[in-house]
Amino acid sequence: MLRRKSNGTPIHPLVLSLTEPDSPQLEAYRRLYRKILYFQQQNGLKSICITSAQVAEGKTLTAVNLAFAMAEDPTKKIALADCDFRRPQVANYLGLPPEPGLASVIQNRREIKDVLLKVGDSRPNLRVAPAGRLQEDIYPLLYSGKLDPILKQLRTEFDFLLVDSPPILPILDHDFLSNLVDGIVLVVRAGSASRDMVRTALESMEGKNIIGIVFNGAEKQYSSYYSYAYGHDYGNKYYSSKTAD
Repeated sequence: MLRRKSNGTPIHPLVLSLTEPDSPQLEAYRRLYRKILYFQQQNGLKSICITSAQVAEGKTLTAVNLAFAMAEDPTKKIALADCDFRRPQVANYLGLPPEPGLASVIQNRREIKDVLLKVGDSRPNLRVAPAGRLQEDIYPLLYSGKLDPILKQLRTEFDFLLVDSPPILPILDHDFLSNLVDGIVLVVRAGSASRDMVRTALESMEGKNIIGIVFNGAEKQYSSYYSYAYGHDYGNKYYSSKTAD
């Protein structure tokens, strides 16, 4: 059953903190947060890009559920920014208005504070910045560097910044974003992306700080299957969503 916000907008049923707060699957996201917290303690990591090799791997639900798991820690301020300007989904999943969003800030029509939204009263230390809608081609804006100061400000004002980014292989947007964050998490849906596709995605990020791979719906054999493909074991077993992101 879909839980609805006060304005009647449905929340995605797999946003577990809001729809199934007692779900045992939430522990997977909490474990992932503890791993990320370790990285922060070791090297000051604060901003993380959540991406995937292709569409429909579950990256957006991973980003959303991880943000809520992080926000269970009352000592941390968490920001979730939707930077997938071609296929924005974060606001839709959370029952939030799609605009104004980061697109309005990039185009100098809003301030950052105007687009940081609360998700009801569920997590007072969590803010969500929808992508919004760009009124012009995305590449000139990315090349202009207008997104850089926005993400830097969010990184400064929050303890953790999660960025939901486009998939790696179909388009080039991710290459810009990966240079603006401290680390990258790659989401792979078991049985969906091929080993060659995952290997190509990882090779395209050579030199980037890949802090781990989240295996959506992975049984143990899948973790071995994909790690063999690239020769590294990032191995985070993860809960599978049944829907496209």
